[in-house]
Amino acid sequence: MKSQVTESRLAPGRFCPPEYFYGTKAIKGASEITASTIVVCGGLYGNMAALETIENQHSGVDHIIFGGDFNWFNIDHGDFKEINDRIIRSHLAIRGNVETELSRRSTQSGCGCAYPPTTSDAEVEYSNQIINALHVTADSFPEIQDSFSKLPMFLKFRIGDTQVAVVHGDAENLAGWNFSSQEMRNPSNASRYQGYFTDSGVDIFASSHTCEPAIQLFNIDTENPRVVINNGSAGMPNFENALHGIATRISVNACPESLKLYGVKLGGIHVDAIKVNYDSTKFLRQFSRCWSAQSPAHKSYYGRIAGRTGTKISTVTESLANALGVSD
Repeated sequence: MKSQVTESRLAPGRFCPPEYFYGTKAIKGASEITASTIVVCGGLYGNMAALETIENQHSGVDHIIFGGDFNWFNIDHGDFKEINDRIIRSHLAIRGNVETELSRRSTQSGCGCAYPPTTSDAEVEYSNQIINALHVTADSFPEIQDSFSKLPMFLKFRIGDTQVAVVHGDAENLAGWNFSSQEMRNPSNASRYQGYFTDSGVDIFASSHTCEPAIQLFNIDTENPRVVINNGSAGMPNFENALHGIATRISVNACPESLKLYGVKLGGIHVDAIKVNYDSTKFLRQFSRCWSAQSPAHKSYYGRIAGRTGTKISTVTESLANALGVSD
């Protein structure tokens, strides 16, 4: 049974520090990186097996972008160093709330997740305990901590004639929840999203922070449709009865059918959720040697990692089909 949800919006793990905010004007003024294909991997969560799969599957794309929170379960010193060395030295990355908090010498913000009221106090406390444990590991690598603080909070790309913003949270801040499926599907929020696209000047947002996959179309009946795609987690299962992670592929070229879960074509740009078919047994071994059955990570995440919990994929695909006017 979940604990009572706290009424305090200032508790660690519940709020966004002021420095998390950037806003749509900052996105509009940012320089662009030109590419034909990018793969966005938010929420790797320290999964070594997923990192290996991503690098092997997508070695030929222009850029693999790690969309924040590529650390989480990797409290082993060797895992922590290897994951961060490989990502920061060889790929593009933005910082999530995890990397931002690890770069700070204070943990007053807890995990920095800015969890909404619907998340129980117990889950928030587990996350705060996880970040505290990971902080102990990170403190042994001050040069990596310093590199986290230098990572951008978002990146902007031009894919064909389309502008794409890669963010961790939403269009306003690093740990925002406005790209959750619940918020995006609420008709009363339509003007908010129109403002995000207009004020930022981008056509596609790719995010991950909510850890739940979603794709939402906007302005679908106009000449300038827009989309928000949230890959959920590249390093954990997302759907019921499926052990793979999810990444986002945005390209001028069609996605290989063997990887594609669902997606949409806007103009000449393919926006797809793709499978990250990592070795789940290897990840479970990594997780289990670091987190005991009584640990906060095991209590909070083991069921999902083992494939026992997750969103129904039909929830996402049916919403997309309805937006496109596709019927059975």
